Amino acid sequence: CPAFPSPTQSTWEILCRVGASDVQLKGISTFFNEMVEASAILRCSDRHSLIIVDELGRGTSTYEGFGLAWGIARYLACSESAGRPFVMFATHFHEMGALADEVVGVVNRHVTALVNPSKRKLTFLYEVREGCADQSYGVHVAEMANLPQPVIDKARQKSNELESVERTHAMAPHTHAGGVKRKLDDANGENGVCAVGVGGGVSVQEKVKKLRGVLGELFGAQDAKDFSSRCAESRQVLQELLAA
Repeated sequence: CPAFPSPTQSTWEILCRVGASDVQLKGISTFFNEMVEASAILRCSDRHSLIIVDELGRGTSTYEGFGLAWGIARYLACSESAGRPFVMFATHFHEMGALADEVVGVVNRHVTALVNPSKRKLTFLYEVREGCADQSYGVHVAEMANLPQPVIDKARQKSNELESVERTHAMAPHTHAGGVKRKLDDANGENGVCAVGVGGGVSVQEKVKKLRGVLGELFGAQDAKDFSSRCAESRQVLQELLAA
Protein backbone atom coordinates (compact mmCIF):
# COMPACT_ATOMS: atom_id res chain seq x y z
CA CYS A 1 0.00 0.00 0.00
CA PRO A 2 2.13 2.94 -1.22
CA ALA A 3 1.51 6.23 0.57
CA PHE A 4 2.81 9.69 -0.19
CA PRO A 5 3.01 11.52 3.13
CA SER A 6 2.92 15.26 3.71
CA PRO A 7 2.17 15.54 7.44
CA THR A 8 2.67 19.31 7.69
CA GLN A 9 -0.14 20.14 5.23
CA SER A 10 -3.71 20.86 6.30
CA THR A 11 -6.49 18.92 4.57
CA TRP A 12 -9.44 20.72 3.02
CA GLU A 13 -11.07 17.87 1.09
CA ILE A 14 -11.16 14.08 0.85
CA LEU A 15 -11.22 12.50 -2.61
CA CYS A 16 -11.94 8.76 -2.82
CA ARG A 17 -11.82 6.04 -5.47
CA VAL A 18 -13.21 2.97 -3.70
CA GLY A 19 -15.82 0.28 -4.26
CA ALA A 20 -17.41 -0.88 -7.51
CA SER A 21 -20.49 0.39 -9.32
CA ASP A 22 -21.83 0.66 -12.85
CA VAL A 23 -24.68 2.22 -14.83
CA GLN A 24 -25.49 -0.36 -17.49
CA LEU A 25 -28.39 1.62 -18.96
CA LYS A 26 -25.94 4.40 -19.80
CA GLY A 27 -23.19 2.07 -20.99
CA ILE A 28 -20.94 2.79 -17.99
CA SER A 29 -19.07 -0.31 -16.83
CA THR A 30 -17.42 -0.63 -13.44
CA PHE A 31 -14.00 -0.11 -15.00
CA PHE A 32 -15.11 2.95 -16.99
CA ASN A 33 -16.67 4.40 -13.84
CA GLU A 34 -13.39 3.72 -12.03
CA MET A 35 -11.45 5.63 -14.69
CA VAL A 36 -13.93 8.55 -14.59
CA GLU A 37 -13.50 8.83 -10.82
CA ALA A 38 -9.71 8.61 -11.13
CA SER A 39 -9.75 11.32 -13.80
CA ALA A 40 -11.80 13.60 -11.55
CA ILE A 41 -9.34 13.09 -8.71
CA LEU A 42 -6.34 13.91 -10.91
CA ARG A 43 -8.01 17.08 -12.19
CA CYS A 44 -9.34 18.32 -8.85
CA SER A 45 -6.60 17.47 -6.35
CA ASP A 46 -4.24 19.98 -4.83
CA ARG A 47 -1.76 20.03 -1.96
CA HIS A 48 -4.60 20.27 0.57
CA SER A 49 -6.36 17.10 -0.65
CA LEU A 50 -6.47 13.76 1.14
CA ILE A 51 -6.78 11.06 -1.54
CA ILE A 52 -7.80 7.46 -0.87
CA VAL A 53 -7.53 4.98 -3.76
CA ASP A 54 -8.46 1.31 -3.43
CA GLU A 55 -7.84 -1.45 -5.98
CA LEU A 56 -7.30 0.72 -9.05
CA GLY A 57 -6.92 -1.04 -12.40
CA ARG A 58 -8.50 -4.42 -11.62
CA GLY A 59 -11.18 -4.27 -14.35
CA THR A 60 -8.85 -4.85 -17.30
CA SER A 61 -5.86 -7.05 -18.14
CA THR A 62 -3.15 -7.47 -15.52
CA TYR A 63 -0.54 -5.52 -17.47
CA GLU A 64 -2.88 -2.69 -18.46
CA GLY A 65 -4.30 -2.48 -14.95
CA PHE A 66 -0.86 -2.30 -13.39
CA GLY A 67 0.25 0.28 -15.96
CA LEU A 68 -2.72 2.51 -15.16
CA ALA A 69 -2.26 2.12 -11.41
CA TRP A 70 1.46 2.93 -11.72
CA GLY A 71 0.87 5.94 -13.98
CA ILE A 72 -1.83 7.42 -11.75
CA ALA A 73 0.13 6.84 -8.53
CA ARG A 74 3.30 8.35 -9.99
CA TYR A 75 1.39 11.36 -11.29
CA LEU A 76 -0.05 12.04 -7.85
CA ALA A 77 3.38 11.61 -6.24
CA CYS A 78 5.37 13.71 -8.69
CA SER A 79 3.19 16.13 -10.64
CA GLU A 80 3.18 19.74 -9.49
CA SER A 81 -0.20 20.23 -11.19
CA ALA A 82 -1.66 17.55 -8.91
CA GLY A 83 -0.27 19.46 -5.92
CA ARG A 84 1.54 16.38 -4.51
CA PRO A 85 -1.27 15.70 -1.99
CA PHE A 86 -1.35 13.14 0.81
CA VAL A 87 -2.35 9.84 -0.80
CA MET A 88 -3.20 6.37 0.51
CA PHE A 89 -3.07 3.98 -2.43
CA ALA A 90 -4.21 0.43 -1.59
CA THR A 91 -3.35 -2.21 -4.21
CA HIS A 92 -2.75 -5.93 -4.73
CA PHE A 93 -0.15 -5.24 -7.42
CA HIS A 94 3.02 -6.19 -5.54
CA GLU A 95 5.10 -4.42 -8.18
CA MET A 96 3.67 -1.07 -7.06
CA GLY A 97 6.06 -1.23 -4.12
CA ALA A 98 8.91 -0.34 -6.48
CA LEU A 99 7.52 3.21 -6.69
CA ALA A 100 9.10 3.91 -3.29
CA ASP A 101 12.52 3.19 -4.82
CA GLU A 102 12.00 5.78 -7.54
CA VAL A 103 10.06 8.62 -5.92
CA VAL A 104 11.14 10.46 -2.77
CA GLY A 105 8.36 10.64 -0.20
CA VAL A 106 6.62 7.40 -1.18
CA VAL A 107 6.54 4.74 1.56
CA ASN A 108 5.13 1.20 1.66
CA ARG A 109 2.90 -0.27 4.34
CA HIS A 110 0.92 -3.52 4.45
CA VAL A 111 -1.75 -5.17 6.60
CA THR A 112 -0.37 -8.43 7.86
CA ALA A 113 -1.88 -11.90 8.26
CA LEU A 114 -0.77 -15.30 9.51
CA VAL A 115 -0.98 -18.50 7.46
CA ASN A 116 -0.90 -21.97 9.01
CA PRO A 117 0.41 -24.11 6.09
CA SER A 118 -0.48 -27.44 7.67
CA LYS A 119 -4.08 -26.48 8.38
CA ARG A 120 -4.26 -24.02 5.49
CA LYS A 121 -5.78 -21.51 7.86
CA LEU A 122 -5.61 -17.75 7.38
CA THR A 123 -5.82 -15.29 10.28
CA PHE A 124 -5.99 -11.56 9.62
CA LEU A 125 -4.16 -9.57 12.30
CA TYR A 126 -5.33 -6.11 11.22
CA GLU A 127 -1.89 -4.66 11.94
CA VAL A 128 -0.23 -2.12 9.67
CA ARG A 129 3.47 -2.82 9.23
CA GLU A 130 6.32 -1.32 7.24
CA GLY A 131 7.22 -2.54 3.76
CA CYS A 132 5.34 -4.49 1.11
CA ALA A 133 3.32 -7.64 1.69
CA ASP A 134 5.34 -10.78 0.96
CA GLN A 135 2.40 -12.72 -0.49
CA SER A 136 -1.24 -12.61 -1.53
CA TYR A 137 -4.06 -14.46 0.20
CA GLY A 138 -6.69 -14.84 -2.51
CA VAL A 139 -6.60 -18.63 -2.65
CA HIS A 140 -6.76 -18.84 1.14
CA VAL A 141 -9.85 -16.61 1.17
CA ALA A 142 -11.44 -18.72 -1.58
CA GLU A 143 -10.80 -21.77 0.57
CA MET A 144 -12.43 -20.08 3.55
CA ALA A 145 -15.46 -19.44 1.32
CA ASN A 146 -15.73 -23.22 0.77
CA LEU A 147 -15.05 -23.32 -2.95
CA PRO A 148 -14.76 -26.93 -4.22
CA GLN A 149 -11.36 -28.43 -3.39
CA PRO A 150 -10.51 -29.21 -7.06
CA VAL A 151 -10.94 -25.49 -7.81
CA ILE A 152 -8.69 -24.54 -4.90
CA ASP A 153 -6.02 -27.07 -5.88
CA LYS A 154 -5.94 -25.94 -9.51
CA ALA A 155 -5.89 -22.26 -8.49
CA ARG A 156 -2.98 -22.85 -6.11
CA GLN A 157 -1.09 -24.84 -8.76
CA LYS A 158 -1.50 -22.20 -11.48
CA SER A 159 -0.67 -19.37 -9.07
CA ASN A 160 2.54 -21.12 -7.98
CA GLU A 161 3.54 -21.70 -11.61
CA LEU A 162 3.16 -18.05 -12.55
CA GLU A 163 4.84 -16.79 -9.37
CA SER A 164 7.83 -19.07 -10.03
CA VAL A 165 8.39 -17.26 -13.32
CA GLU A 166 8.30 -13.89 -11.55
CA ARG A 167 10.73 -15.08 -8.88
CA THR A 168 13.15 -16.33 -11.54
CA HIS A 169 13.38 -12.88 -13.07
CA ALA A 170 13.41 -11.09 -9.71
CA MET A 171 16.44 -13.15 -8.58
CA ALA A 172 18.51 -12.16 -11.62
CA PRO A 173 21.39 -9.74 -10.74
CA HIS A 174 20.60 -6.03 -10.95
CA THR A 175 23.39 -3.76 -12.20
CA HIS A 176 23.77 -0.19 -13.42
CA ALA A 177 26.35 -0.80 -16.16
CA GLY A 178 25.14 -4.11 -17.60
CA GLY A 179 23.36 -7.36 -16.95
CA VAL A 180 19.74 -7.10 -15.93
CA LYS A 181 18.16 -3.77 -15.07
CA ARG A 182 14.54 -3.56 -14.04
CA LYS A 183 12.69 -0.26 -14.02
CA LEU A 184 8.96 0.30 -13.86
CA ASP A 185 7.67 3.57 -15.19
CA ASP A 186 6.40 4.56 -18.62
CA ALA A 187 7.03 2.56 -21.76
CA ASN A 188 9.79 4.41 -23.61
CA GLY A 189 12.81 2.33 -22.53
CA GLU A 190 14.54 5.39 -21.02
CA ASN A 191 12.21 5.99 -18.09
CA GLY A 192 10.65 2.60 -17.76
CA VAL A 193 9.67 -0.91 -18.81
CA CYS A 194 11.39 -4.03 -17.65
CA ALA A 195 14.67 -3.54 -19.51
CA VAL A 196 17.15 -6.37 -19.86
CA GLY A 197 20.77 -5.38 -20.33
CA VAL A 198 22.39 -2.18 -21.51
CA GLY A 199 25.44 -3.60 -23.23
CA GLY A 200 26.22 -5.96 -26.07
CA GLY A 201 25.15 -5.65 -29.68
CA VAL A 202 21.39 -5.81 -29.08
CA SER A 203 19.42 -2.69 -28.17
CA VAL A 204 17.37 -2.47 -25.00
CA GLN A 205 14.17 -2.23 -27.06
CA GLU A 206 15.01 -5.45 -28.92
CA LYS A 207 15.73 -7.27 -25.67
CA VAL A 208 12.48 -6.04 -24.15
CA LYS A 209 10.59 -7.25 -27.21
CA LYS A 210 12.19 -10.71 -26.93
CA LEU A 211 11.50 -10.87 -23.19
CA ARG A 212 7.85 -9.94 -23.70
CA GLY A 213 7.58 -12.68 -26.31
CA VAL A 214 9.00 -15.24 -23.89
CA LEU A 215 6.68 -14.17 -21.07
CA GLY A 216 3.73 -14.20 -23.44
CA GLU A 217 4.50 -17.80 -24.34
CA LEU A 218 4.85 -18.83 -20.70
CA PHE A 219 1.66 -17.15 -19.53
CA GLY A 220 -0.23 -18.72 -22.43
CA ALA A 221 0.32 -22.25 -21.12
CA GLN A 222 -2.82 -24.37 -20.88
CA ASP A 223 -1.69 -26.65 -18.06
CA ALA A 224 1.33 -27.62 -15.95
CA LYS A 225 2.73 -29.96 -18.62
CA ASP A 226 2.41 -27.30 -21.30
CA PHE A 227 4.01 -24.75 -18.96
CA SER A 228 7.01 -27.03 -18.28
CA SER A 229 7.45 -27.62 -21.99
CA ARG A 230 7.40 -23.91 -22.76
CA CYS A 231 9.90 -23.22 -19.96
CA ALA A 232 12.32 -25.70 -21.50
CA GLU A 233 11.90 -24.13 -24.93
CA SER A 234 12.41 -20.59 -23.56
CA ARG A 235 15.45 -21.37 -21.39
CA GLN A 236 17.99 -20.78 -24.17
CA VAL A 237 16.46 -17.43 -25.13
CA LEU A 238 16.51 -16.25 -21.51
CA GLN A 239 20.12 -17.36 -21.07
CA GLU A 240 21.12 -15.38 -24.15
CA LEU A 241 19.33 -12.29 -22.87
CA LEU A 242 20.97 -12.52 -19.47
CA ALA A 243 24.40 -13.06 -21.02
CA ALA A 244 24.10 -10.09 -23.40
